[in-house]
Amino acid sequence: MKRSKTLLLICSGFFCGILAGFAFRPSTKTLETIATEAWNRGNAPESEHLARRILARNDQSDRAYEILNQVASHDGKPLMKVAILLTRADDSNQAYGRCIQAGDLALRYHYAAVAEDSWNRALQLDSQRELASQRLISLAALRLDSEKLIELLFDHLHQFGFDVESLRLLLNCETLDREAEELQEILQKYLDADPDDPISRQGLARCYISLGHPEAAAELWVAPPARLNSRVVYARALIESGEQQLAIPLLKSNQEELSSAELLFVRGLLALELKKYKVAKTNFHQAVILRPLNHEMRSYYTDALRLAGDVQENEKQSELLKVSHHIFRLTNDPNTQFDKKLIETLRSHCKSLGADRYVQVLNPEP
Repeated sequence: MKRSKTLLLICSGFFCGILAGFAFRPSTKTLETIATEAWNRGNAPESEHLARRILARNDQSDRAYEILNQVASHDGKPLMKVAILLTRADDSNQAYGRCIQAGDLALRYHYAAVAEDSWNRALQLDSQRELASQRLISLAALRLDSEKLIELLFDHLHQFGFDVESLRLLLNCETLDREAEELQEILQKYLDADPDDPISRQGLARCYISLGHPEAAAELWVAPPARLNSRVVYARALIESGEQQLAIPLLKSNQEELSSAELLFVRGLLALELKKYKVAKTNFHQAVILRPLNHEMRSYYTDALRLAGDVQENEKQSELLKVSHHIFRLTNDPNTQFDKKLIETLRSHCKSLGADRYVQVLNPEP
């Protein structure tokens, strides 16, 4: 009996403690007031702690979000502000705008990968609005992510119809590294802000290679990267630095990876350096099929054909290279009018290059 009474007293005390806890727990409104007072006293850590307690109980507290934004601005924490924008629950229309805003904020502080993730979220929320698509296209161009940029542009043109600027960029995007010096500065800022951003790292390496500094490009990695596109750029940097043997294991691939034009192209470069001209010719040929408007790939293909003794095909590809350069000159001229006549000319050029996908988006009646 005595034992039962003791157990009853313990249980009663336990439940009284729980009830007392609920009874004495301050309300959300009270916490908002206390958090505001802490902020007004200059106690940023305490106000942040209280704001997070509030949101754990009520994720619709405007005051708590306002305090967190103030703390983030005060302490220079742009990624906290991005997180606040991305996590708050609201309707999809407001969520879309917040994702766009979060991406803009992240890029302002040079967090390119965070910006990309934010705009991808916006695109998933509403694929019918152009803003997220346009942001992603601009970012891919800045990071020299050509394969991603081409796919984004095709998706954009199919989704939203004929657009002169998007079409101009699509036909020019194979030569973006002509602005390598300016892009190098931008990409260095992205990498300084976020050393774990692989796309900005490989974009910066492309700039170094384009500027004739392959050794600097190779030094961007302390160990061979696992990501295919990064591995390919690293391998090219090694090849152009005279380290062909180190590049060989990086370019081994499975069947699925052989759909990468850049992998095939760099394998061709390696074969060319090793004087295996027929192997180079085969790899460059496959790369050109996948990226028919790429001047560099087709130029190296003509070199490999000449060195392999394939005179007839060399002459053919040399003529096609002129066609490719003509497209570039037409579309890169700011005075070019994209009228029906020009579109028909571009369609004809793309047909001759085997660029069937480009032919499909070249609407003859813009």
